[in-house]
Amino acid sequence: MPVTRSSGSTRRTPSSSSHNLQIIGAPSGSTRPVTPAAYIQLQPAPSPFTLHAQPVINRTKQKQRAIPPPTNSEVIEISSDEEDLPQPPRRAVAPASSKSTDTRKEVRKLKDSNAALTLKLKSLQSELEAQKEKTRVLENTQKRNGGKDEIILDPSEVEDIVACGICTHPMLVPFILPGCGHTFCQKCLTGWFDTTLRNFIVAHPNYIPNNPMPGMQHMAFLMNNPANVGRL
Repeated sequence: MPVTRSSGSTRRTPSSSSHNLQIIGAPSGSTRPVTPAAYIQLQPAPSPFTLHAQPVINRTKQKQRAIPPPTNSEVIEISSDEEDLPQPPRRAVAPASSKSTDTRKEVRKLKDSNAALTLKLKSLQSELEAQKEKTRVLENTQKRNGGKDEIILDPSEVEDIVACGICTHPMLVPFILPGCGHTFCQKCLTGWFDTTLRNFIVAHPNYIPNNPMPGMQHMAFLMNNPANVGRL
């Protein structure tokens, strides 16, 4: 049969044999019965120095603990599209000896160019000094003339210009040769042409001055009568 609870069961009440507990903080020697339900364990009051005390945490150790240990996971390589593109060809690097040789050549060229420019500068400076001297002479001449437009020159200054190249005397009657533009005096030109003709006759005794050369008459006729050229 199943066990049944009897209705006549009585409520358990604390007996007089309850333990006599000593209340902490009560005067010594005093005891009174205290039930277990009403018992409160008293703890000593905390010290004021320990109320606000916080545990010191080592941040270095905390960081070390926060970093997870390396795992043996696979490494994924990220490739770029630029690796597939063809790389431009690299230029061959010249050795140091060839570079020094090229540098020496460039220095030599610069020195030669500098020397040429220095000579040209000296030449231009000399020309400038000559022009300054001519300008100074003209200014002095103009001062002697009293500022007039006419310039009076010293005969010694124009002696080389008016002298004949054959007799070296002043050309009283100058003549200009049309072929070359040289200027000589009339007496020298006449004597020079006479001497040339005389030497030619000596070298060619059969030459007749008043008779043209053979064939020249026929050529002169054609030049004077161009209409007869087609009849030949």
